[in-house]
Amino acid sequence: MTIVAPQIDEDVFVELFELAASAPWTERKSRALVELWNLYNTVQERDLLKLLIQRFRIINDSDIEDLSAQIAGKFDSWGLDPTTTMLAATADKGEVDGSVMGLQSLKVHLRPELGWSEKNLSSSMFSEVHNRKDGDSLIIFDDFIGSGKTIRKKLKWVEDKLDEIGTKLGKLAVVGFVAMGEAYKDLEVELTKKGIEIYCPLLLSRGISDHHDAAEAAELKNLMTQMESLLQAKVRGLRLADHSLGYRSSETLMSMGGTNCPNNVFPIFWWPELDDNEPRNTMFRRLR
Repeated sequence: MTIVAPQIDEDVFVELFELAASAPWTERKSRALVELWNLYNTVQERDLLKLLIQRFRIINDSDIEDLSAQIAGKFDSWGLDPTTTMLAATADKGEVDGSVMGLQSLKVHLRPELGWSEKNLSSSMFSEVHNRKDGDSLIIFDDFIGSGKTIRKKLKWVEDKLDEIGTKLGKLAVVGFVAMGEAYKDLEVELTKKGIEIYCPLLLSRGISDHHDAAEAAELKNLMTQMESLLQAKVRGLRLADHSLGYRSSETLMSMGGTNCPNNVFPIFWWPELDDNEPRNTMFRRLR
């Protein structure tokens, strides 16, 4: 007696094959892709999945090289003096995150012939504020700006601390590799009024809202929240409600190779458990 192996549905195979061809980054995540695909059954759900996967942006090493070079060029145009400038990551003291890793890529694009060295970089901004003198420059670096909440919080701390110790900087600025375009525009307006410059060479569109008219976008976002209902409501202290459509509804479709998946990404791509507590093999992972 022979056991017949289960057959693969022809239409499903063709759809996934075409999807993988249009989004080559999924090749290394084939099992996770199939699991995600099988989680949803309707044509509308799977069509939305295809759209989001095709719009997903993977920031690779080559991209980081280009973005680092553009930031270094911005430093030149700002006329920063290496003898009075500190470039500091947003990471909390002792924390290893994307901002610290990003500095490693950025530093090789700083020009030593102009006086730049490793002494111009710090893994945490919190220890550097006290070392700044009147007229010095402090450039705060984060690899990714999503909703803008984190950078606002960090800047508020810096401003309060500078006021407390009475230091008047010559220049305070924020730079990053990537930002969500909508949040970036709001930040730029807000910070410019304070005399703080911000620069991110790559701005991303929202995964749904920036690609459809208002009525269709509302319909698709409602569909996505229904799709999210299959995920566990609370995992390891995180509430799914806080991350619906990505943290603060950021609608992010981006991941940097070798770093933590941002919580701004649609949770169907990284949320670790289903609503029955079953762990998932996700397209991306986020450690907290």
